Amino acid sequence: MIKVISFDLDGTLVRKEFTDDFWLYAIPKKYAELKNLSFEEAKALILKMYEEVGQEDLRWYIPNYWIKYLGLKDNIESLAELVKGESIYYDDVKETLKVLSKSFRLVIVTSNPRDFLEFKIKAIKSYITESFSCIDDLKSPRKNRDFYLLVCSKLDLKPEELAHVGDDPLYDYILPRSLGINSFLIDRNLNRSNNDRINSLLELIKLL
Repeated sequence: MIKVISFDLDGTLVRKEFTDDFWLYAIPKKYAELKNLSFEEAKALILKMYEEVGQEDLRWYIPNYWIKYLGLKDNIESLAELVKGESIYYDDVKETLKVLSKSFRLVIVTSNPRDFLEFKIKAIKSYITESFSCIDDLKSPRKNRDFYLLVCSKLDLKPEELAHVGDDPLYDYILPRSLGINSFLIDRNLNRSNNDRINSLLELIKLL
């Protein structure tokens, strides 16, 4: 019996475009203003710095590290204002969380660092009972077996009592399923949902 539903963030609840634009537009734009560079020059420099740190280094993922390292006078909120548009969430998010929260505990399971995680869930936090970051909670740059087992332990759950929803075929679907977790892969480009592969979060209301 499923007791808790965990959600990935980027590509699941939060639009991928928001996160991409945060790193590839907002930060270079502010760096360009700070250093009196063109946007193109600043972006090229920023991308080189990202590459030098690399995706295996936890610093690569942490906005506040880059804000301090680059000497920006901004914070996550002010940078996000440049790119968030009308909403950072997909259209099906709030209705799905509202309905499911009446029957299940809802948690976040993500590779976002906690400072970015907390910003991203601010407008939906009333539906979320707990959140987990593999960067902060396990010092790992991505979800792995130990992370999912840690989540189950912290929530006092057997793996089969947890359902997880995300957009990454390996880290959100295959990996948790190998542990006995009920995983669902969301792909909004699918023409139609098919059991544990869905094209809208609203499908979960019928499946769970």
